[in-house]
Amino acid sequence: MAVSKDDCAFCQLVADPQADPTWIADFDHTVAFVNRNQMYRGSVVLITRAHHEDLLAIEDEEFASITRDLRAMAAAVQQAFRPARINYANLGNMMPHQHWHIIPRSEGDASWGKAPLFDAEPVELSDAMCSAVVGQLRLAL
Repeated sequence: MAVSKDDCAFCQLVADPQADPTWIADFDHTVAFVNRNQMYRGSVVLITRAHHEDLLAIEDEEFASITRDLRAMAAAVQQAFRPARINYANLGNMMPHQHWHIIPRSEGDASWGKAPLFDAEPVELSDAMCSAVVGQLRLAL
């Protein structure tokens, strides 16, 4: 499912990230956002600035930088929310633009010990809650 850069919702989002209330931080090759629909408290989406539909399309140097961004954001999630474990997902089925889900897991969550559920009923963060989560993550960066 090829999507042109002009029609890509993530390309539009990363073009002016700070206008979005879920924006956390800009990195060299990625932008981090709080997932407003939280299935796991503190979930973050890290989106590439460039429109890449496939991981193999990313040059080695850029991918190394993305990996550093991913680690920095995961460290912030760890510090801010103290999860028992962090899961990472890079799927691209619904949004054909490279991005990673950083998923903090807590013992006793709905699918603890298994892969995270993406079809569970999410909790949509209010503006105030979203702002609080964003603030916690920015402080941890």
